[in-house]
Amino acid sequence: MPNGRTNQLDVDIAYIKAKAIVSGFLAFGGIVSIFVGAFVFNAGISSENTTLINILGAEVTAKGIGAVILSSSVPWAYFSYLSRPNYSRARESRTNTTADGTQEVYEFDSSTMKSAQPRNRT
Repeated sequence: MPNGRTNQLDVDIAYIKAKAIVSGFLAFGGIVSIFVGAFVFNAGISSENTTLINILGAEVTAKGIGAVILSSSVPWAYFSYLSRPNYSRARESRTNTTADGTQEVYEFDSSTMKSAQPRNRT
């Protein structure tokens, strides 16, 4: 940026890129957990021997661990959904008329994470 100045549009683009990267990594983690869970679950089902793993006195089979890993993809997907870029930009202008008849016009630019709500025209 010239003279160290930033534009609001550049800030908005950086925000969208950052949110998209976070959401993409979370989605990738969910996909990896689906593949790893399916592999472990399938290995537990297809093996003739039952593999027991003792964790703090509890015995868990490979099928159980695979199912837990497979079901962990649901939170990954949910957090990926929550971190998606949800952005809106609005421009608003207001006109104030003083007692002597002069008018002042104010313009506002705003950007938010929430989607834009239509104005009520009542």
